[in-house]
Amino acid sequence: MNTLLHHGILFAQSRLESMSSGLRGRRIDTEDMVTGVLVLTGIVLAAWILSYISILQERHRTYTSPVRLFLQLCRAHKLPWRKRWLLWRASRAQRLRNPARMFLEPERFQASQLSPALRSREGELRQLCERLFGEMS
Repeated sequence: MNTLLHHGILFAQSRLESMSSGLRGRRIDTEDMVTGVLVLTGIVLAAWILSYISILQERHRTYTSPVRLFLQLCRAHKLPWRKRWLLWRASRAQRLRNPARMFLEPERFQASQLSPALRSREGELRQLCERLFGEMS
């Protein structure tokens, strides 16, 4: 393995020497140097601008979030904060990964689905179910 590494280093050294031989004896003008620095600065600046634009687009991109959907549905139904909290607690008690399912499945409001802590608020939940589903429930 050492010999392979040694040969690799020797090969790289010979390639670098052959590449640098074209630069030997040539004077570098100040104008060439300034041009090189400006080109390099332009490339770095363009990369930074693209990165910045990408970050801005990431922030504005909408993500699929079950919690965000739940909150948007609560707003759409104009539920007051207390009703939202009650609905959230009912979804958590049923261990729903997506709490917005409460807006799709009226059976989630049945007394058999409620936790012991929420059974005392069964009447409120029934009214909320009627508000969300109307005659369907």
